[in-house]
Amino acid sequence: MKPIVSVITTSQREPSSKTGMLAGEHGSAIQENLETSAWLSRQTPHDVDTAAVSRALSQGVELNVVYEGRYPRGQNGESLGSFSVATSCTAVGTNEKRAKAKQDLLKFLTPACQEQIEEWIAELSVITAGPGRNGFEAELMVSAYARRLLEFPADVVHYVLVTKSWKWFPTWNELEQVCKIKSSPRLLMMQELSRQQPDPAPVRKSPSEEEKAAIQKLVDETFPRRARGFLKKKP
Repeated sequence: MKPIVSVITTSQREPSSKTGMLAGEHGSAIQENLETSAWLSRQTPHDVDTAAVSRALSQGVELNVVYEGRYPRGQNGESLGSFSVATSCTAVGTNEKRAKAKQDLLKFLTPACQEQIEEWIAELSVITAGPGRNGFEAELMVSAYARRLLEFPADVVHYVLVTKSWKWFPTWNELEQVCKIKSSPRLLMMQELSRQQPDPAPVRKSPSEEEKAAIQKLVDETFPRRARGFLKKKP
């Protein structure tokens, strides 16, 4: 019977193709995703949120996120800590600029690869208390956790599995709560940037004195008797 760490480090996965690349995806795109997820894993969720807002601003979109304190509890009623969770977000910018900012934001939502997540789960398992899992049970648990954690950004998953302190090995419900809280700012940003805004009404510009004079001349020439005094200021 193998403990969790052994199950992860010795399990082998067949590559999706003979070249080892994921089928249907270009190698450069895969490499870019791996580099992005590696960069995210070295950041804190707060720093990534700040970088996402800054990047959007460079695209001409101002993002404003509102937070409030939350104190989630685990399955046994134990506090999972205090967190600032995003509750709303507004964006100021044209639809064209919002679309560009949305494309940039997608990179900040890149997940870690499954193998990396499994290594983090293994690390967590050896520093927390809880009933041991061996063999097939351990492999099934690791696979189930990792598959679900692929739905969250790499920095959030790294925070939940490696940075955050746990006394007991967390249940999926506990991990999911913290992941959703830490992901909430970027998810709200994405939701807001996906909303189409009505195009602003055209600004009506007052005619210049030269334009007024040209119009007056045209009217006078067309209607020499009735249009006299058209566009002239009233006393």
